[in-house]
Amino acid sequence: MGDNEKSHFNAIAGKYHETAKSWETLYVQTRQLLNPIVTGKRVADVGNGGVFVFDPGLTKKTTCLDIAESMLAQIQDDRVEKIVTDARSMDGIADESVDAIVFNFSLHHINGSNVRESLQTLEDVISASNRKLVRGGKLIIGEPVFNRLMFTLQSLLFPVTKLILATFGVSMIYQFSQTVILEKLARCLLCRPESVMVHELEIRNSFDPLGGSFPGTIKIPGWFYPGRFLVFIATKPEAD
Repeated sequence: MGDNEKSHFNAIAGKYHETAKSWETLYVQTRQLLNPIVTGKRVADVGNGGVFVFDPGLTKKTTCLDIAESMLAQIQDDRVEKIVTDARSMDGIADESVDAIVFNFSLHHINGSNVRESLQTLEDVISASNRKLVRGGKLIIGEPVFNRLMFTLQSLLFPVTKLILATFGVSMIYQFSQTVILEKLARCLLCRPESVMVHELEIRNSFDPLGGSFPGTIKIPGWFYPGRFLVFIATKPEAD
């Protein structure tokens, strides 16, 4: 992410919580999965916009990372450490120092200037997570994912979409497919794809499909979304 993306997220930080309410049913389902995993653990939460999908009170330590200072300012819990940093490097977090890293509804905002760079960025983010996790640690990714047809169409239209969003001062939104995420986890976290636990969340209400980039302006019925909401839980191998 560059300065434009940082400025965008700083600008929408105050409205993000209102938009996030449309995802509450997804958050409830995710908390049920994550709370047992994070209990008593050191957790890094990346790009949560001040909205937690686990109870930070259950953790040994929670650190929130974000490129936008205003997003971190939304977090009022004094127990939470806050670090301004890029997800592709996670500077400020020591190597092999956290038990779990959480990306929830954030990866589609972390991309490049084209499809190739966006796929490379996903690899960079997972590789950084691999460095920061202890052996046996968990990388947890909650993301809206497109089916194969929509993913292909989105990739073909990348330049046009990026240009349209830029006219509104909005950074690019690029949603991955389940296959792509599993492939990148296998390559960068060195885990077997079949070992990754994948949970599908039920979309029960209308929601913002663009991850809050236009806070409060866009909602669609859950049945109309051409994809699924998945939670991936991958484990860093105990040994090489």
